[in-house]
Amino acid sequence: MLGGAFWGWLAGWLYVRRGVEVVISTILLNFIAIQGLAYLVTGPLQEKAGKLPRTDPLSSAQALPKFDPQTDLHWGIFLALVLPLIVFIYLYRTRSGFRLRVVGENARAARANRIDAPKARALSMALSGALCGLAGGVEYMGVTQQLAPSFTQNWGFLAIPVALLAGLHPLLVMLSALYFAAILAGSRNLAGFTADGTVLIYVVQAAAVLGFVGLKAWSDRRRVVVEA
Repeated sequence: MLGGAFWGWLAGWLYVRRGVEVVISTILLNFIAIQGLAYLVTGPLQEKAGKLPRTDPLSSAQALPKFDPQTDLHWGIFLALVLPLIVFIYLYRTRSGFRLRVVGENARAARANRIDAPKARALSMALSGALCGLAGGVEYMGVTQQLAPSFTQNWGFLAIPVALLAGLHPLLVMLSALYFAAILAGSRNLAGFTADGTVLIYVVQAAAVLGFVGLKAWSDRRRVVVEA
C-alpha cells in the first residue's frame, strides 16, 4: 500500500507541478513498474532454482486462507466488501472527503472556497494508489502466491470500465465488479467449449460501457432540456 501510495502520489505531483495529465502519467508509470517487476523476478527476488523469472511461492502460512482449496475464493473477499463502505464513509461523511469531491467536480469552486486543490489532487492520487497496492497484495497473497512478469494481467485497465459502469460511486463499484467478475468466470468456462469464449468477454464489456455512456449522455441532455 505504501508503494502504491507513492506511485499514485508521483502521478498527482506530475499533474500539479508540471501539468502532466494523470491518464498519460499513470500509463507511462505502469510501464516503469512492469519493467521494475521484471528486473526483480529475474534478479534479487528470483526463485532459488534460478530457472524461471518468478519468485518462490508463498507457504500456506503466509498466504491468505481459502474457503476451499479447490477454488480461488479466499478471505480477501471481506476486504472487497468492507473497503467500498469505508471509502463511501470517507468521501461522503468527512470534511476531507468532501473537499476531494468538490475539487473533482469543480476546481474553480474549490479554490473560491479556499480549498487547496493541488493538495487534494495529490492526496486523491495517493489514496487511489494505496488501494491499488492493496489490491495487488491481495492478488499476490490470495491467488497467484508468487510474482512473475505476467502478474499484472492488466487489472488496472479493467478497473476503468468497472468504475465507469458504477458511475464512480464506491458502493456501486461492488455490483459493477461482480458483474465483470461473472463475465470473466463465464468466459473462461466458455473457452473450454469454443475458441470465441475469450473474445466475447471484450464484446460484453464494451457493450456495457458504451450502453452506460449512452444512457448518461441521454440523461444529461434531457436534464439540460428540462432546465431550459
